[in-house]
Amino acid sequence: MSQGGWGQPPGGGSGWGGGTGDPGDANPEVPPMPLGMPPGPAPGDPRMPLWSPFEALSFGWERFKSDPVTILGAVFVAYLLIGLPGMIAGGANAVYEKIEYPHGHPNPFDPISLAIQGTGMLGQSVASALITGGLTLFGLRIAKGEPYRFIDIFSRTDRFLTMFAIQQLTGLLVMMAGFPLIAPGVILALFWSLSILLAVDRGLGPIEAMTQSWKLTRGHKLDIFLFWLLVLGLMLLCTFCTCCLGFLVVDPVILVAFAFIYLRITGQPVASPQAPSVAVAD
Repeated sequence: MSQGGWGQPPGGGSGWGGGTGDPGDANPEVPPMPLGMPPGPAPGDPRMPLWSPFEALSFGWERFKSDPVTILGAVFVAYLLIGLPGMIAGGANAVYEKIEYPHGHPNPFDPISLAIQGTGMLGQSVASALITGGLTLFGLRIAKGEPYRFIDIFSRTDRFLTMFAIQQLTGLLVMMAGFPLIAPGVILALFWSLSILLAVDRGLGPIEAMTQSWKLTRGHKLDIFLFWLLVLGLMLLCTFCTCCLGFLVVDPVILVAFAFIYLRITGQPVASPQAPSVAVAD
């Protein structure tokens, strides 16, 4: 149901006990801590474990429970619109093959059939680029505890070219890296996993967003990987135990949970998990 794009990773340093680092690493915007207290992590500092995969999913679930109708409705409509071109193309192709090959065994290289499928894929990519920016903003506002509205999912169509470029660039490069071996593709996907969020939250262009994501995910790639393993487990559970109906809940939770991860990594405040929703009537 999710469209990748609804859907990327070495660091190190001193541990929780502190330690002496290079003076040039000090953040001038962070005031010194009183003597005897452990130093807190600077915003975006990859050396400190600011979050855990379970914490992120728990946060996403609690925020979803605070306003399930608005959150579920917005995410459902967003993914429906993203998938609509593909569904229309699939239906049109099925009708064409039924007429052209009444006895079955359609030609997999039929040019008309391939053109229909290609049009559907292109339409789905365009729809994803139009919706993804607004959907990402919607998730960020929920995670921050800011007022949000159903129509937020349509509020970033002006970022269409940026969203399209990030999705196509990261998708192509990850696919190329993962073609001979899966691992390099997975690593690149983890490196660029924050690109869309950075483009929406900070207004960055595609290359700058990908570059910043590469830097910010240092020290967090393993936790991000474990987060997506947990998500995969939830999706498999939904597939086999709820006849895919569980995706209606899992997808909104993932959206907010990954926004939480981004905010933690970049050192931004997040809402209290149990705080009441601040949805604004449209």
